[in-house]
Amino acid sequence: MPLERLTEHTFEVDLEGVGFGMRDVDDNRTVRCLLTQEALTDVFKASDRSRWLGAFRENRDEIEAAATDIYDTGISAEPVRVTTAELSSRF
Repeated sequence: MPLERLTEHTFEVDLEGVGFGMRDVDDNRTVRCLLTQEALTDVFKASDRSRWLGAFRENRDEIEAAATDIYDTGISAEPVRVTTAELSSRF
């Protein structure tokens, strides 16, 4: 059940982190994902909320790859939460 990047800009900053959408390749369904505040602070050193979107954009490929890996396990509910634990081996 791989995910792919949506062509439109589907990301937003909220209190929990950066939300973004991806598409399930198998059924063409949009899947909501979240890069958590914890990961933004711990992995990307973006403790200031004004830097979150920049950190997401700069590292989007790896963040989306992590979201796909989580989704592929089949045990994640939506939103697919990308946390420090999932990113620690990538950075």
